[in-house]
Amino acid sequence: MARAAGVSTAVVSYALNDRRGVSVATRERVLRVADELGWRPNPAARSMRAGAQAVGLAVVAGETLHGAPVLDVVAVLQSALHARGLGVDLRVVPDAPAAAELYRRWGAERRCEVVVVPEVRADDVRLKAAAEAGLRPVAIGPVGVAPGLAAVEVDDEEAYARVGRYLLGLGHSHVALVADPADRLRTQACERGMRAAFAEEGASVDVVTTDGSVEGAAGGPPGRPRPRARPERGGAGGRRASPARAARGGTAGCPPPPRPTRPTARRGPCGAPRRGRRAP
Repeated sequence: MARAAGVSTAVVSYALNDRRGVSVATRERVLRVADELGWRPNPAARSMRAGAQAVGLAVVAGETLHGAPVLDVVAVLQSALHARGLGVDLRVVPDAPAAAELYRRWGAERRCEVVVVPEVRADDVRLKAAAEAGLRPVAIGPVGVAPGLAAVEVDDEEAYARVGRYLLGLGHSHVALVADPADRLRTQACERGMRAAFAEEGASVDVVTTDGSVEGAAGGPPGRPRPRARPERGGAGGRRASPARAARGGTAGCPPPPRPTRPTARRGPCGAPRRGRRAP
C-alpha cells in the first residue's frame, strides 16, 4: 500500500488511523489506494494494540433481560461503562447455541474481553463457550451457577415468595403463574418461591411456561384457547342492553335504528323551491 501511494509505511499508518501529521491530500491518496486494494482493518490486530473497547451482550430474539426491556438494560450498562471508555457490543441471535458461536468468534477476533450472559439456563452452552474462547463471562443468575465465574444474582425466589404471601393476604387460594421457559434458572427460582408461600397456607398454584416472549405470555401456551368474556343474557336478542344504548333503542352488539330525518324541499338552481313537486 505504501509503494502504491508513494509514501512510507508510517504515513500509511497515520492516514488510516486518522492521526495528525499527514496532509489532507496525502490522506485522501492513501485511503483511495486502500480502497482500490480492498484493504479492511483487522479487528483482532487492532485489539492486540489498543485492547478491547466493548463488553459483549448477545440477546436471544424476543427475550427480555430478567423481565426488563433490552434497551433499558443496555442504557444502564452503557452509562456504567462510559466512565471507563467502554461501550456495549449488542447482538441479537436466534437462540443460545448461536450466542455461543458468537462468543467463539469474539474470542478469536479479540473484539471484547467480557461478555454478559443473561437469562442463564440449566447446562448453559454459552458459559462453556465463553470460557473456552478466553472471555470472562458475567452470568445474570445464581452465584454458584458455574464455579469460578462471576455472577450477578437477583433473589427471585424470595421476591416471588413475597408475591405469593401478598396474594394470600388478598384471599386468593388458587393462582396461575405465567412463567418463562422451564429450563431457565430464574423460572425455577420463581416457581419455588411461589409454591413455598402457597404451601404454608395449603393453597395451590398452577405454573404455565411460555416461550419467554411478551407475545407468548399474552397469548398463553399453544393450543389453549384464550379466555373470552361471557355475554350477559336477557333483553332482545338474548343480550342485555346497557342503559345508554337501551335509551337509544339498541341492544348490546346491535346498532341502534337510524334516526328519522326531517323532510326538506328540493331547491332549484337559484335556491328557489321547485314547483310541482312535494318534498320527500
